[in-house]
This record gives sequence, C-alpha cells and structure tokens, in this order.
Amino acid sequence: MIKMKIVQPLDYLKQIVQIDTTNPPGNELPLAETLKNLLDSVGIPNTLLIHGENRANLIAELVGNKNTDKVLGLSGHMDVVPIGDKVWKYPPFSAHEADGKLYGRGTSDMKGGLVALLYAMIQIKQENISFSGKIKFLMTFGEEIGATGAKELVRLGHMDDVSALVIAEPTNNEIYTAEKGVLWLEVKTYGEIAHGSQPESGVNAIEHMYYLLRGIQEEFKMDVQEDELLGKPTLNISLIDGGVNTNVVPDTCRLQIDIRTIPSQSHQDIISELHKLFKTIQCKVPNLLYDMKIINELPSLKTPSSDSFVQFFQKEAEDFFKSERRLRGIPVYTDGAVLKKTDSTIPVVIFGPGDLSKAHETNEHIEIGAFHRSISFFKQIIKNYLK
Repeated sequence: MIKMKIVQPLDYLKQIVQIDTTNPPGNELPLAETLKNLLDSVGIPNTLLIHGENRANLIAELVGNKNTDKVLGLSGHMDVVPIGDKVWKYPPFSAHEADGKLYGRGTSDMKGGLVALLYAMIQIKQENISFSGKIKFLMTFGEEIGATGAKELVRLGHMDDVSALVIAEPTNNEIYTAEKGVLWLEVKTYGEIAHGSQPESGVNAIEHMYYLLRGIQEEFKMDVQEDELLGKPTLNISLIDGGVNTNVVPDTCRLQIDIRTIPSQSHQDIISELHKLFKTIQCKVPNLLYDMKIINELPSLKTPSSDSFVQFFQKEAEDFFKSERRLRGIPVYTDGAVLKKTDSTIPVVIFGPGDLSKAHETNEHIEIGAFHRSISFFKQIIKNYLK
C-alpha cells in the first residue's frame, strides 16, 4: 500500500487556525469542509452533517480488521470564542510561530487538540496498524455556546455505539475525569414607568431587583459537601441591566446568574430554592413582580476513578510521559456533559495539549512540543485500547 504524503501536523494546524470560526456566529462549515477534504484524501470514511447556515458537525469512522463491539470515541469542537478588545501580540488568526509556540485564537481551545486527534487517526490508517473495533471521531460545532452541535449528534444517535470517549480540550496533557455542570439563569423584575421627577407614581424595577440580589448574596447558600475533584459549587452575578434614561423610573431590570454545579446537586432543587427565597422577599416588598428562566443548562460529569477505561488511560499516560498523572476535575463544561448523556455509563476522559488558563485569553497559544507529543500519545491510546 502506497502511503500518501500529506501536510505535516503543525502546518495543518496553522491552516485551520486561519479559518475564523468565532462563535457567535460560528461559521464552522468551511472548517468542517477543510477537515473533510483531508479525510477524503487519506481514505477515511466521513459524514458531513450540515445544520443551518454555515454550521456543521463532521463524523469520521475507521473500522479495524478484527470485529468487536468496542468503539473508541474521539471528540473536539471547531468553534472558538471572540478575540476580545485587547491588542494581540500577533494577529489572532495569523497562526504565528515564535519561541516554540503557535499563537492564535483556537490554538489551545481547541484546534490543537482537534488536529492531534485527527493526525493520530490518520497515522493509524496510513501505517496500516491492525486494531479491533472502531475509531469514531466526532467534530462538533457550537460547543462554546451551549454545546449545540453535541446535542444534535446525541439526538441523531451518533453516541449510541460509543464505548469510551476522549475529548482533547486543553489540559496541559493532564487527565481530567470530572467537570462542573452549568446552570445559567435570567431573572427579570417588572415595575411601572413614570417620570423621574415623580418616582412615587411608578414602580422601580431596579430597586426591586436590588432586593432580590441582596437576598441571593445574603441568604442563598449551596450547602453541599465539597467534591474531591471539583471542589465547591460557585455562583457568579454576571450581568445586570435596566432602565432607559436618567429621568425615567425603570419598568424592567434584568439579571443573569452563572452557577457551576457539582454531581451531588440537583439543578431543579437550586431553582426551587431561589423561587422560595424570591417569594419570601415578595411578601415583604409591595408590588415586586419577577420571573426567572433557564438560558443554558448542562449537567456535571464525573467518571469514577475505578472505571477500567480511566485506569487504562492513567497507566498509559504515566508510561508515555514518564511521570505521575493524577485524576483531576475541570471547572468548565465541555461537550462531554452532553455526549455522555445522563442515562449513560460511558467513561469520559478530557485530555489534550494546550493550557486551559490561556484558552480564552489574549495571545492564546499552544506549546508546539506538547502538541506533537499528544499526537503520539493519542496514537498509543488508540492502538492499546483497541488491540
């Protein structure tokens, strides 16, 4: 079999960093088509799933020469966060190489991990390495806002045959087996508009939001036992706005809350407790009207340390990197929370090149050496799990 010469991994990473997939709006389709072209060129079967305007998931599958029911899922998202307002050292979509690093939006989160998984799969194919079962690579759109692409893959049944899942989010090549859930809530208060010179004629929605906000800060407690990997749950007041002008009594005010949860918590219980608190405040504040809705919700995720795939992955990492790799928890959400499904026992490991602390930052970058090492490691994982 003739081994087709393809572009080197680092050069390919540079190419896809230069494709702007900022979310919003996403525009992942051009990147998905670029990835598809490479997969087609090396003979790896794949399916492009277009979803709306310029959005798409891409699935690649490689079947081994021995038939088993083992399916190793690999996953990475194609979208990136906005570049922000600060000036970058290098243009954010230039994929500039300097001092052993590659700079650009998405290098760390997570086009570096995506390409590492892709080239591990390609090398398995090109080197004609024998394996059992199937490799299934899920490339998603919309992870940065609600994991929308992952939800679509689950809806269509593309996770139904997966035995274990590896997500190459930036972890500095450390092993993460747990992630916090997310519960984003929007609270609105409603008043009556009036001229600012006659506030007694209206009902001030901002003042009423103040009472709810003070109640959250002083009385709302999430008293749960700290998780050994994820720590404590958190609550952040992330946005507040209201009013139309200085001389007008505001008739609406809006508040958004970012709650990060741990596995022992119920999101419904949290919502119920907030409603209970707000209704108590309503009894004390005349004419206070509010409503509350969920704007984003994903469950927390935790694969037990006793899981056989987790133990396999940990041993492989320690053998490959020649150092201890303890299990960790990540405070953010990934596609894993959706792809796993709440009724599933699929083990999920989050592991990839790149530094999470640099992921959404100005001057985002990835260590080139870590990127190359992760390709070799992912290749080892595939070979040894599906041997």
